[in-house]
Amino acid sequence: MVKKVFILDDDELIRTTLTYFLKQEGYQVESFSQPDRCPVYFSTNCICQANSHCADIIITDINMPGQGGIDFIENQIRKGCKVTHIAVMSGDWASQEMKKAKNLGCKTFSKPFSILAMKEWLDSLKFESSSSEMQIDIHLQAGIEPVRKRKLYRTVPRKPSENKSR
Repeated sequence: MVKKVFILDDDELIRTTLTYFLKQEGYQVESFSQPDRCPVYFSTNCICQANSHCADIIITDINMPGQGGIDFIENQIRKGCKVTHIAVMSGDWASQEMKKAKNLGCKTFSKPFSILAMKEWLDSLKFESSSSEMQIDIHLQAGIEPVRKRKLYRTVPRKPSENKSR
């Protein structure tokens, strides 16, 4: 299942760069220049269905017009938001903001940051195991190699000549 990411940053270059990167990594991305552009901003309660999330990941800047990223996250938590993977970015962290973000369970990034650091964080995230991921493990145990293409998997049986060489 494709993971959905909300990006909130008033810097167009960062929004565009992260959007491009995340789409290349196989994520579905929605980006917003400020919190009040995000569809969950105006809801009074969490808008997610019982067994789903509005997004799997939220990546937000701290300083934006209207409402800051930490205030946005705090409001979403008060509404009952189920998103558990949140990153907060800033080019000018105050120690109080950094502490608040960490207390909320957010990953913090200082701008400028390496896109590889973002990738490492994303790769470390744990999501509920999907049946397709379990299927890959079963196929590997049965001697069938998974063929990877942009985070989507399909299985291809090994050729008899490949089995002999192993």
